[in-house]
Amino acid sequence: MEGACLISKRNHVLATDQWVALNFKAQHLNYQKKKQSKTHPHSFSASLIKATKKKTIADAVIFDVVTSIQIQRLVRDIASFHHFNVQRCECHYYEEGDFISLYWMKKFIKDSKYLLIFGLESEYEGGDHVVHQKKNETSRYQPQSGDILLSSCAFNHEILPIISGRRHTVLASINPL
Repeated sequence: MEGACLISKRNHVLATDQWVALNFKAQHLNYQKKKQSKTHPHSFSASLIKATKKKTIADAVIFDVVTSIQIQRLVRDIASFHHFNVQRCECHYYEEGDFISLYWMKKFIKDSKYLLIFGLESEYEGGDHVVHQKKNETSRYQPQSGDILLSSCAFNHEILPIISGRRHTVLASINPL
């Protein structure tokens, strides 16, 4: 669909050891529940992945996978730019009833060109990632373990409530260099 591309696990963008490392490190992060506000409703837990010199080993492993050669090639093939920098990177953990509204997601992807989402090991129902496109059209994605979603930030995004289970993802907003 225009503006978004779901790359399924069977396309083997990342090596098996990269997925294993990404899942393992993401499971051992400290997650904090995001506080809701009336103007920016949301409900989920997150752990910020830092790209600074003081990053933890878990942050370094996750950040290295997000910026790996394989992901740079994927972005180049789909979005037509060779290198990118990560504006913001977070691991998200959603439980039953958790969601992200259009308003909160606008804040997350602000000033970014693309959004990368890595589906980590999880089983859930609901929790569709909705991309609102031109002319009131929407596309729905449900990134499963090993899937990668690359989407333009020119469109609005939201994550619908989880009906059952738990969803675990890595989100990275990126810009071309």
